[in-house]
This record gives sequence, C-alpha cells and structure tokens, in this order.
Amino acid sequence: MGSQIALGYRPGQTPMLPSTVPIRDLKDSYYSWDDKYRAQFRNKLALIDKNWATATDEQLQQKWDNLVDQSSAYLNAGNALSPWDILNRDVTAVGQSLAAAKPTTQTLTSTAANYTGALDSEALFTQAAQSLLGRKPTADEVAQFQGLLRSNEAANPVTTVTTRTTSASGQTINESSAQTGGLSADARALLAQKQAEGSADYAEHQAATTLMGWLAGATAGG
Repeated sequence: MGSQIALGYRPGQTPMLPSTVPIRDLKDSYYSWDDKYRAQFRNKLALIDKNWATATDEQLQQKWDNLVDQSSAYLNAGNALSPWDILNRDVTAVGQSLAAAKPTTQTLTSTAANYTGALDSEALFTQAAQSLLGRKPTADEVAQFQGLLRSNEAANPVTTVTTRTTSASGQTINESSAQTGGLSADARALLAQKQAEGSADYAEHQAATTLMGWLAGATAGG
C-alpha cells in the first residue's frame, strides 16, 4: 500500500489534496490544473533549464509524473517531500551551482615604500652637487642625502590597487593595477637640490659663478 501513495499539496496554499494520495490520482491531477497553475509549473522548471519554457504539454505532464514518483519514493523512505518540494529543492540547487560558476572579482590593495637604489640616489645627488656646488659630493654628503631620500620615500609609500577577475575554476580572466602616491622623479630631484643648497659651499660657489659671469660680460663689453 505504501508504494502506491505520495504526498500531494500545492506550495504556499492550504493542501488541495489529502496529505497522502494514491500516485495515480496525484499524477492525474495535472489534467485539472488551470492555465495559471500550469504556467507556474512551467516557469519553475525553466529556472532549472530554460528549454522548459517551450516544453509541450505532454512533456510537462511527463515531468509531473516523474516528480510524483520521486515523492512516493521519498515518502516510503520516511521523508515527506511533495512533488513541489522536490522541484523547489532542485531549483535552489541549480541556482547555487550557477552562482558558484560565475566569475568573481576581487580588489586587492597593498602599500609599500618604493626605495631608490643606492647607485641611483648617489647619481642623483652627484648631478645636483656638480651643478650647484661645482664639485662632486663627499661620501658623507651622499650618505646624508640617501638617508633623507629614504625617509621621504618611507613617508610617501606607493599604494597599489589590483582588480582581479577569476573564473569558477580559479583561473585569472582579467587583471589590472593602478598605483598612487610615492615620490615622483621631480620630487626626488628637488630633494637633491635642497640638500645641495644647504651645503656651506653653495653660497660661495654661487657668488663665484656670478662674479665670473660679470667678468665675462665686462670683458666682452670692453
């Protein structure tokens, strides 16, 4: 007897059939559905597979028969699931699967100082010293400038924002990065200039350069 019954009621409504009904009666109930209820069934199936949106009436009826059979099997196993319960569960499972299969986009932000190498910083200050002091810098002057540059670079770190899109399998589909902050080349050059201008030799060299320029002009004018 147990193998001949299934749980039959409509979702969200007062049960329109007894809690358990003969399988044949529940299958035949399909033919008593109105168009609105049949459309509800079709639309629910289409959430699992869009091809159900154009299914024939015979295909819909066969699918209902299948769900009733599953309901009976569950009921015999002590699990009270109506055909609609089974259908709703399948819709949820497919929805979760589709959501998991969608690409995901992450935005990663990192901050770090962008330090100038020792040789580059020495070359930068050497150029400033030769231009403003008229000589090469001493080892101590280079070390002082490198310390100044490093502290400024630490105080102005570079922020990198990386946007990465990955597939469900973890493969990177697209990745782009943008950086802000840090010291520009002009800012580094300005630090070198100011460091050189702070030297005791700066005023003397500038005065000598001005005098030489005046003498050259006077000689040319004479």
